[in-house]
Amino acid sequence: MQQIINSILLFYLAAAAVRDIKQREVSIEAVICFSAAAILLKIAAAALQAEGAAASPAELFAGIAGGMLPGLFLSAAAYMTRQAVGYGDGAALIVCGVYDGFQGSILILTGALFFSAAAALYFVAVKKAGFKKEIPFVPCLLFGYMIRLCFGG
Repeated sequence: MQQIINSILLFYLAAAAVRDIKQREVSIEAVICFSAAAILLKIAAAALQAEGAAASPAELFAGIAGGMLPGLFLSAAAYMTRQAVGYGDGAALIVCGVYDGFQGSILILTGALFFSAAAALYFVAVKKAGFKKEIPFVPCLLFGYMIRLCFGG
């Protein structure tokens, strides 16, 4: 079941990254659909587990809500910075958190921040872009997730 969840999140992030690069936006409809799918998958996975090992509904809800916290924090940062960080970036991280939990979401965000810093240095040093250059963040989330998958963090 975890491979299915990983594949769906990877597909979502890849599609959202392409859209973020081309259109500079994140589809809220996709965020809602993929988040709902993750919740249904988590409920199904909990139902398939042995009775003694199955998570209670409260534990399941707490895991999903906890996974959303880093994305909500990023959305709050978007509000506080007048969208220097976009709301869509926070929404995409919320999807990551619903699929991958709090720890996974933090690891994805950490990797994404490293990739965005590297991209910013590249644009400033090589492309001679100014410090105000906008860099799409969802592709950085995708790279952060791929690193998480590779190293199993």
